[in-house]
Amino acid sequence: MMTAHEADLWHDPETLYWPSRELCFIPMQMLINGVIDEYTKSEDILLELGSGTGALDDYTNYSRQTKYVEGSEELIAVHRAKLTEEGKDPDSVIQGDLYELPFEDNSVDNVVGLLVLDAMLDLPAAVQEIHRVLKPGGKFIYFHDLRASSNAMALMLYEQGAIPIPIVDGRNNITHMATFGATEFKWLKKQLKSLVPKSDYNEVVDLLESTNQFDIWQHYPEVTQPITKAILNNPELQDCITPHVSELLSMMLQQEFEATGMKVLENNLRTSEVLVDRSSIGPEHELLEEHNTIEHGAFGNWYWHSEDVLAGKVLLVANVLTFVATK
Repeated sequence: MMTAHEADLWHDPETLYWPSRELCFIPMQMLINGVIDEYTKSEDILLELGSGTGALDDYTNYSRQTKYVEGSEELIAVHRAKLTEEGKDPDSVIQGDLYELPFEDNSVDNVVGLLVLDAMLDLPAAVQEIHRVLKPGGKFIYFHDLRASSNAMALMLYEQGAIPIPIVDGRNNITHMATFGATEFKWLKKQLKSLVPKSDYNEVVDLLESTNQFDIWQHYPEVTQPITKAILNNPELQDCITPHVSELLSMMLQQEFEATGMKVLENNLRTSEVLVDRSSIGPEHELLEEHNTIEHGAFGNWYWHSEDVLAGKVLLVANVLTFVATK
């Protein structure tokens, strides 16, 4: 069953909103449509897992008949209202548990997902359920970005006997993890005595040892920033640092789907880009700054080139890790 934490975490439509999603819409639409067209037939029916408010529909422009499974009543209400407004069937959105999909064995042509498996706490169980409902020859098509949630990976590392420690960037996004054993964690506990307030010490240690809500660390830069600095400054701990969390998720997806007997057809980074007029984005857009910049957004990177470089153009670049497996 989906845990209470998972159900609560993603119930708010505002949680799913990223300004860079809108900014990178065109290259994302090109990329996702290309993958869907490559791996599915026009007559196929898709089942989307964790459909939220219907973001994947926006990218595919309803190019395939789709059924949806979502656990959150709040997100379902938004999605159904949007489908009704667009003349689509609101009853195609089904409330259900992603660990217990309301479909028969071997009954689904293809399963698709956008930014959902990385946030689930029991990745192996989710993969087994996808395998169960797919028809023989059916495909699972999944997209995730360069800021994948670390919840699923952290829990799997816990279960393997490691203690995952968050490594964050300057904006406190979890980009990597340090996998500590008893010796390394003893070192960290000693460091923490000077890194966090005495009143918080026991709580921080307990959370690091036992939390199944790893993404909460993104909200505590006062803890993660000094921990990250201490680990990165210790040459003896560099071998403990994992690949980027999105790369780690790709590795875990490969492992889990192959364990079911499914064949992985693609597991790599796809890039799509488009050059647009700076004025078409709007001068008020919060992501655009006064100087040349590179911003790592929720759905990739966007690049703003100054007028003297590309005559007021903005190069929108979507970098998306694309995973496809077949039963």
